[in-house]
Amino acid sequence: MKIITIRKDAEQDIDDAYRWYETNKDGLGEIFLDNIAESFRKMREFPKIYPAVHRGVRRAFVQKFPYGIFYLENDSSITVVAVMHAKKNPINWQERI
Repeated sequence: MKIITIRKDAEQDIDDAYRWYETNKDGLGEIFLDNIAESFRKMREFPKIYPAVHRGVRRAFVQKFPYGIFYLENDSSITVVAVMHAKKNPINWQERI
């Protein structure tokens, strides 16, 4: 199984979304984090199941939440470059690669 590395910007994306969901409904942020963790598990186990969307960057959607996890994959690891709301401008994450 591959190692997942989460870039600082992507960590901040996750933290921002978590806080927004927790502010709106107690416990919803925890559900969001659980679904992120499940997406990471699938990415680690089957990294090529998600489509490439830009210059080799793949996107996995987070179950039950309108977020995409954008990542790069190589032989030994996966690097998460962004975790963004589906309605955000894609240029925001494309500048990170």
